[in-house]
Amino acid sequence: MKWIARWPGKILKPHDAQELLQLLGAGAINIFDYVFDPHSKAWTRIFEINDIADQFETAIGFRPNANAPEASAFSKPDFYPPTLLIQHAMSSERDFEGMNLNFEAPVYEDNSAELEFQKTLVVDLQNQNHELNQRITEMQEDSTASDEIAQLQREIDYLKAEVQNFEDQIQNHSMEKTLLNNRIGELEDGNKQLNQALVAKDLKLEEYLKENEKIVLEFKKLGQNNQAMKDRLAEVANKVDRERKTSATLKQNILKLNEGLVLLKRKGERDKSVIQDLERYKKIHDAKEEQEINRLIGDSFEVDNSVVWWIKHDGEDKGPYSYGDMRAFMKYGKINMSTTSKKTGGEWMKLEGHFEFKNDVLSKEEFRDGKKIQRFFIKRGDFRAPFYDLAQLEIGANSFKGYCSSLSVGGCFIELSKLDKVRMEKDGKVLVKIKAGTLSEELNIRAVIRNISDKRPRGLGLQFEHITEAQKDVIINFVKQYVASSSKKAA
Repeated sequence: MKWIARWPGKILKPHDAQELLQLLGAGAINIFDYVFDPHSKAWTRIFEINDIADQFETAIGFRPNANAPEASAFSKPDFYPPTLLIQHAMSSERDFEGMNLNFEAPVYEDNSAELEFQKTLVVDLQNQNHELNQRITEMQEDSTASDEIAQLQREIDYLKAEVQNFEDQIQNHSMEKTLLNNRIGELEDGNKQLNQALVAKDLKLEEYLKENEKIVLEFKKLGQNNQAMKDRLAEVANKVDRERKTSATLKQNILKLNEGLVLLKRKGERDKSVIQDLERYKKIHDAKEEQEINRLIGDSFEVDNSVVWWIKHDGEDKGPYSYGDMRAFMKYGKINMSTTSKKTGGEWMKLEGHFEFKNDVLSKEEFRDGKKIQRFFIKRGDFRAPFYDLAQLEIGANSFKGYCSSLSVGGCFIELSKLDKVRMEKDGKVLVKIKAGTLSEELNIRAVIRNISDKRPRGLGLQFEHITEAQKDVIINFVKQYVASSSKKAA
């Protein structure tokens, strides 16, 4: 399907949809231009052609509006194209073949049929022009036909322009045909030269292939010879390696013999030196051991490891055992903190009631008179001795009275008759006051609430802050007295 488009200069040409799109892209025609539809015999705007409206909209990216201001610049033609041009537009499409790529001369389209058609069109236009001139002459006598005469005159002018245009096209086509024929001749000559060069290259390639086959055969022979040489070298290398290992073994044996001789000569002197070094090391070790024991004893309380402990097991009294035995029973699960126990001469109570098992214990092994003994120590700072004396707490402007039920260098526990949940909160700051009496001096220590117990015993667990050395000495002296009195009772 082709439509007749009007080019600048009133030139009419038939174009299919693809050509119209190309002309729009090149700016030769406008989307609001009119084209003649040979089937409907009417002029219509390009974007209003139903068959190709979607293609144009996709190409330009929008849907044109017939009432747009720029559309008014394009007027609808008031004449029909020549009949022969309409018939040409309605004729079937011709097929075009491209050049083949087999190094043959390119096949160009033969324009002789087109030229003949244009010549026929020129003759037809000239005949129509002659007929129109006759009709004008006849109608000039009739004054009522002036409008028709004017219309015919416009058609005559248009036909003259078309005739001139087609004559120019015929001339241009003739020149193009001459140029194309010359170009075809040049391409045929070039094609011949290319064919000759290809033939020469094919011959050269055949020679290269034959030479390559010879080289491949030579490489295969060299590869076989190389493999044979590798196998022979491997055999020689294995033999050399065996001989080298044998030689290395002999050398090692000789070296060992020489070393043995030297060792035998130096053995006596070295044994004497080793004995002297061991004696010096023993003295240094004993000194360090003694320093460590002294440091440990200075920082801790030593727990008596005498055989004074008793336990009730299956309704029977078992014992006496040493403190080390009791710790071993606990380690292997034979007894626990709820086991009923006592020291010789003491009262029966749960194991957790004895201060020796309430705290973490350090153990130390040492040798005395060739025998291994074990000593046990409780750190002074970790030991919390039972204590029961009046204490006063100050929280802000508020004061509370209670009893201190346990005391250590790190903190204490204050039992209270009731808790003030508004003022007593975890991590709160308090001032602890314990008067002299049980203690050698009164204590005033800042502390932090670390635990709040609402069950028996009800009270606050406190951790001391900014405790002075003098205050520490007061507490440590109390703990020493308690440990000493406990040891006497146990004895």
